[in-house]
Amino acid sequence: MMEICNEMTEIAISRSEFFYVWRSFPKHKQLNELYTYILKKSCVQLLCEESEKSVRVNISNVCKRINDRWEKSGRKEEDFRRKFEVWLQAEDFIIFN
Repeated sequence: MMEICNEMTEIAISRSEFFYVWRSFPKHKQLNELYTYILKKSCVQLLCEESEKSVRVNISNVCKRINDRWEKSGRKEEDFRRKFEVWLQAEDFIIFN
């Protein structure tokens, strides 16, 4: 595990994995659960206040992008995956850099 404050360490997650985790939690828990999940996955134990804020803002922005697409697909996972298949396979989301 590492602590990130001033050193440049990239935290990234694939779009499809982010979507899968996003869908696995109720809306009111998504941000906190995704934050915890991404830090654990990245072997990051602790972030300084500035870095934590940046990560949380980025997670929130990604959630909004996914939610917009989710609404466009009629909130149906099969339709979402079919309609946004290419988008889900595109480059990873960079949560912190």
